[in-house]
Amino acid sequence: MEAEALAVRVYPIRTERLVLRFPLMSDAPTLVKLLSEPSVSRNIPRISYPYRRKDAIKWLRRVRKPRFNASFGRGYDFMVEMRGEVVGCCHLSWNLKERRAFFGYWVGKPYRGQGVATEAARRLVNFAFARLGAERVWAMAFADNLASRRVLTKAGLRQEALLRRNAFFHGRWREDACYGVLRREWRPTR
Repeated sequence: MEAEALAVRVYPIRTERLVLRFPLMSDAPTLVKLLSEPSVSRNIPRISYPYRRKDAIKWLRRVRKPRFNASFGRGYDFMVEMRGEVVGCCHLSWNLKERRAFFGYWVGKPYRGQGVATEAARRLVNFAFARLGAERVWAMAFADNLASRRVLTKAGLRQEALLRRNAFFHGRWREDACYGVLRREWRPTR
């Protein structure tokens, strides 16, 4: 399937409780509210703190257009909605030539502990294998972010590496835990 044809069919992605939809400029106030919580920004590189309206507008302008990165391929960002309310975001990049997909996510503090990140991550993994024909799906989390690492495990990935002193972030070195799953290991989830 051609990348452009597939891009038209990306949005929305649905789960039992969630809708992963196209970002809208009207999402800016919600982004500011959710990303102003320090527990979100301390685990996501490139998120400024405090997060301001100008940051949200800049991000929304950038992600509303499909984009290409030489390392990751095409990238798409999604607003995660539960019962019509934005509760977080997720991202999926895929490199069709190399048949690999990368994803990431965050959930606002009031919505944590409800399985939102796990449900979204499982759906992105399923989408990458079933719709994109990926051979490998991978993600990373800071090693000390145990909640995010549990999400990746529940989504069917396993830890493949611990990258020591891989990120200098908020004035200190942090380790990245790299997780992945291959097509032959993948078990579709609902």
